[in-house]
Amino acid sequence: GGDGVLVWNIYETNEWLSVTPQSGETVDEVLVNINVNRSILYEGNYSLDMGITSNGGYEQIDITCDVVPILTVSENNFYFNESTNQLSFEITNTGSGIMPWSIDVNDNWIILSDVEGEIIDETIEIYVDVDQSEMDGGNYNSSIIIHSGDAQHEINVEMVVPLPPILNISVSELYFSNDQNETSIYITNTGEGELSWSIIEDISWLTISPES
Repeated sequence: GGDGVLVWNIYETNEWLSVTPQSGETVDEVLVNINVNRSILYEGNYSLDMGITSNGGYEQIDITCDVVPILTVSENNFYFNESTNQLSFEITNTGSGIMPWSIDVNDNWIILSDVEGEIIDETIEIYVDVDQSEMDGGNYNSSIIIHSGDAQHEINVEMVVPLPPILNISVSELYFSNDQNETSIYITNTGEGELSWSIIEDISWLTISPES
């Protein structure tokens, strides 16, 4: 070491690099804390030359900082049927820095609450609905693909659309003999889902129960 008081100053800092303290005087040594703030940086490798000037000479420190976001998705498979209204999954950055993300779907019957954004260290929840209104009865398979940079995660989506209800009547004709006042018929749903039915008649001498 030298003699006397060393007066020093650090320059060439950056918005992602903080130095505390940035200047001072010492006759021995002083601890300087250097911190990087990756929360304002996108994926990449960052570097700068931090210079230290003083009345005792000049030194330079080469600083490099890696920022690596990591895409993490909570789900791998979804199953929708007539009783499943909505499902959801979570997107998290388990790495560092700012992580842009976007979502593609392979079929337009998959409806998402959001399709793109950026996260740092928080978790975002995406809600998934399916539109069965224009679909024929049967099984459907598709996928949701979440992208972030070169990384991607695929969620397999299976949807079962019930067949429409089908009305079936046990008889096509009714005959009341002279000593018969009452009879019955069976209404059956030979399809799927719920069958809503009603009987329309305008005959004063005929009563039906139930009518719907």
